[in-house]
Amino acid sequence: MKIIIDERFKQQIPPLSTEERALLEDSIKAEGLRDSLTVWKTKDGLVLLDGHNRYEICQKLKIIPHVFEMFLDSREHAEDWIDKNQLGRRNLSPDDFRMILGRRYNRQKKKPTGFADRDLSGGQSVPRWKTAETLAAEHGVSDRTVKRAGQYAAAVDAVTQEQPELAGMGPDAIKEAARKRMFADAATKREEQKQQQETGRKLTPEERKRMHDGIQADVKDLLEKRDLEARSRISVYSLEGWLSSIDRHLACCKSRTEKIEHLQDMIKACRKIVVDMQKEATDAR
Repeated sequence: MKIIIDERFKQQIPPLSTEERALLEDSIKAEGLRDSLTVWKTKDGLVLLDGHNRYEICQKLKIIPHVFEMFLDSREHAEDWIDKNQLGRRNLSPDDFRMILGRRYNRQKKKPTGFADRDLSGGQSVPRWKTAETLAAEHGVSDRTVKRAGQYAAAVDAVTQEQPELAGMGPDAIKEAARKRMFADAATKREEQKQQQETGRKLTPEERKRMHDGIQADVKDLLEKRDLEARSRISVYSLEGWLSSIDRHLACCKSRTEKIEHLQDMIKACRKIVVDMQKEATDAR
């Protein structure tokens, strides 16, 4: 039976680096396909869940892959299986781990049980853990880390929908946009609670959107200014370091000529730092 590639499932899996992909291809060339592809058996065919890179390499090398069939109840279960499987791997970056963990949390806490953020499986005598607590125990993190991961995953989902051009700008652009979105969401929530206490009524969707858009613009300006200040501080610390270095080296110079030559070199280096700082200030305007 033909293997079906579901693009959404494929996008859930962090891509391999060029080096990792080359190593995997060399391994399959030398030893064949050691690990089975994992597929979901549906009425339409075998949908690939795990092994997209291995499958592409097998096609390139004209190798017939062996598969392991999974029987799952729904597409949501398939998506959660993919994320859970990825979280069990060692080569995930911290951001990828946070994203995938957050997706699992957001997916599971929305289950139609009638109780938000609770795992109600089992009988009445079974302790009812919150979803965050269950995932925290499963993956060896705190429930607070799980909830923050959920906020991050939601922010990434929001910015990629609102700004589709980010997809062509690379993962760093998406992460930065998500970070700003999280700041804006948190600030909006605080401001909304404050206004509700003052006015005694909830904001309308239109009022909340206007507030969020304004806060998001302020957050963007604040973070950009903070980044610029951080770079300026680095420059200042570098300048102070050069000045301390001048004192140390001058104390080691044996002659007046040697001191002058060394001082001239250090002055040139300091001037370069000053020029860089001035350029940063100009660009900020």
